[in-house]
Amino acid sequence: MAIFYEQSPNETKAIYEAANKWKLECLLENGSLLWPGEKIWTLENLKRLKHAYVDHPDFSKSSFEEKLEKQLYGQGKDIYKLFCECLFVYYLFPSNINFKTKIKKLSTITSWGNEAIDEQLEIFQGLDNGIGNPGTSYSTRKPDEITFLCLLGLSIKGLSVKGRREILTDSEQTQTLLDQMRKEVKSKYKINVQMRHVLLHLLFPEKYERIASSAQKKEILQSFKEFLPEEKVQVDQGLLMIREKLEKQYAGKRIDFYRSPVKNLWKGEEEVTPPEEEGARYYWLTANPSIWTVDNIKDGGDVFYTAYNEKGNKRRIFSAFESAQPGDRILFYESHPNKCIVAEGEVTKGLHTEEHEGFDSPVEGVSFRYIRDISPIYWDKIINVEELEESSPVKNGAQGSLFELTKEQFEIVLALEEVSEDEGEIPTETWIELLQDRAIFYESDLVYLDKMLELGGEATATQLAAALDKHHSSFIASVVHLAKRVLKAVDMDAPQLEDGSEYYWGVLFDGEVQVNHHFLWRLKPSLKEALTAIKSQPLQRYTKEDFLNEVFIDEEQYDTIKNLLQYKKNLIFQGPPGVGKTFVSKRLTYSLMGVIDSNRVEMLQFHQNYAYEDFIMGYRPDENGFTLQYGVFYEFCERALKDPEQDYYLIIDEINRGNLSKVFGELFMLIERDKRGEYVTMGYSKKKFTVPDNVYLIGTMNTADRSLAQLEVALRRRFAFVTLEPAFNENWRRTIQESNVSPEMVSRILFAIEKINKVIIGDFQLGPGYAIGHSFFTSKPENIDEQEWYKGILDYEIIPLLKEYFFDRPEIVKDLIEGI
Repeated sequence: MAIFYEQSPNETKAIYEAANKWKLECLLENGSLLWPGEKIWTLENLKRLKHAYVDHPDFSKSSFEEKLEKQLYGQGKDIYKLFCECLFVYYLFPSNINFKTKIKKLSTITSWGNEAIDEQLEIFQGLDNGIGNPGTSYSTRKPDEITFLCLLGLSIKGLSVKGRREILTDSEQTQTLLDQMRKEVKSKYKINVQMRHVLLHLLFPEKYERIASSAQKKEILQSFKEFLPEEKVQVDQGLLMIREKLEKQYAGKRIDFYRSPVKNLWKGEEEVTPPEEEGARYYWLTANPSIWTVDNIKDGGDVFYTAYNEKGNKRRIFSAFESAQPGDRILFYESHPNKCIVAEGEVTKGLHTEEHEGFDSPVEGVSFRYIRDISPIYWDKIINVEELEESSPVKNGAQGSLFELTKEQFEIVLALEEVSEDEGEIPTETWIELLQDRAIFYESDLVYLDKMLELGGEATATQLAAALDKHHSSFIASVVHLAKRVLKAVDMDAPQLEDGSEYYWGVLFDGEVQVNHHFLWRLKPSLKEALTAIKSQPLQRYTKEDFLNEVFIDEEQYDTIKNLLQYKKNLIFQGPPGVGKTFVSKRLTYSLMGVIDSNRVEMLQFHQNYAYEDFIMGYRPDENGFTLQYGVFYEFCERALKDPEQDYYLIIDEINRGNLSKVFGELFMLIERDKRGEYVTMGYSKKKFTVPDNVYLIGTMNTADRSLAQLEVALRRRFAFVTLEPAFNENWRRTIQESNVSPEMVSRILFAIEKINKVIIGDFQLGPGYAIGHSFFTSKPENIDEQEWYKGILDYEIIPLLKEYFFDRPEIVKDLIEGI
């Protein structure tokens, strides 16, 4: 059994009895936990609580109690009592919140309704210990956990008494209900709660472990996977199987996954913490960015911080300066604009005297140094942790400079850095991969994301627009399209609002409503970390030699292409399918830049519906009607104008699929080599604009696409055309053999392609523009047999293409594939 206690079952008996009483008297019936004889848990009361609390969330930065008092105001004493009992249930599990604090919180809420709790009631013994520490998230997400309890009550009250009894007396049915509820609140309210785990243990401790973390449950399953059957089992059922095996293995011992010896089997040997110096202390140092920031002190060395302000007055809480000693640990908090802890450091020298700028004579102060960055821990998160309410920085509203913390408070703050176990979050490593994929993150996307990073990782749409000289609505469509590409790449569903509509901003950003009713968008922590990591990476060199090694083109042809592009400014690679037109385009730009710099290369694809409004500018609908928004090419040219010393390359895949005269509009003239730098007046904005001399256009064109009309003469005059042909040469042979393709298979491929292309090139309806290119057979995956690889390409790529070519002459296809 998973019932928890340290020495005697009597320690936690009152907790499990209180949970059972809540189930029988409040969920099955309509009674009360703390006011015997009263009807508190009624359907009507739960509906009223949902309306006041769940349906009207408060996103301000006030404390939990301040927001709650406003939400419950005027709802009547029964609603105050109902919320108080929800909070009571919430407090049954945590052992890291003391009895005094729990009672204080309950009393505060009931006092708003001029009511009081009777601490002498036996049921309050259930708050005296606790089952375990559910983690800091349980405290910071307290509003969400209680939302779950309210919605659970409503769901159960919607059933008949018989239906309630059938569910609540059966552990599997209760689990099914809680799993369904957790999924619904995550989808509808965007919250991820631990209450599902907490309630299963409290109500059925014989079957469910006292583990409040999905991640830890899965970690335990992985560690004891040899105890489980081969077929997949549900997590909690798997834990029960593991418990039963361990109870046999450790006969006579109580099994608890957070106690030795079992803990050591899945968490590893317990870490040995080096002994701290006697009297070691912990501090919080507030940085005012108008004076200094943490970034200013990352270069190394000690930083001297005066204990007096420039007027000669002692800083607030001067005693903290007096007590600081070398080795004491410090959390660095930036008070503006983000209001968050951003780094950790240590004291290097206690209170001493030094010369300091701004002071006529030596002044006392403390020296410290930077150690490491911390994922931002925001103020509004800190003030909602009950264990930190009595800490010096919270009590003083962080108004001051140096605050002393207890060791426990210091560790609780650091614990807030823990990554959420929300399964909907994209990890940093994945973001880094996505950010480097130009099919997902366009260059225009990186412009506003980089700017937001420069602004500290957060900004309102108005602030971001001002920084980029755009309209505040200009990011709407870009963010939505980017979010869709990201979701498709990671195979995730879009987050949803309460009304069921998809909420694409939530893929990349968190946010909160400010006092002025503007919405503050904040980069997802993992996305911000990925952007920062990529920014710090040196650009990879890419030379002409790298190009010739990767692309099946000889040096003479490379030099010709390079000279054509540099002279004409605009070039189109044309050729049959599979000759690597897009691949060659990207590698060519890298070789010309000398580095792989994705910030200076933009790639897009034309199609029949691609319009001037997408490419240059146009009016788009938003919440205010229609606003002028700039397109990809316009913004690309703007970036190049601001960086005239660097060349910029725009690659347009399938360029002949668009109606080019309509897409380019008045800029059709300006892309000419000798018109660069000239200005025209734009039709929509009435502003002057030009295509700068450092912008190069590279298009690709599939000569085998029958659906496309011939390019007009005006376009052909503005571009140089380079035909790429199938290149089954020595470079190709070397590359494919490096993929562990046997010489016999290489010969088979060459025989097949030579046979097919000979017929295609000689056909009166087709010709060289329809030949089969080398990229069909360029690299073989390691984990696939070469025969399967060859057959798969033939059956599912080449033969369907041949059937399209010879759609009216199937006998030719039959002859071609025979014997290859």
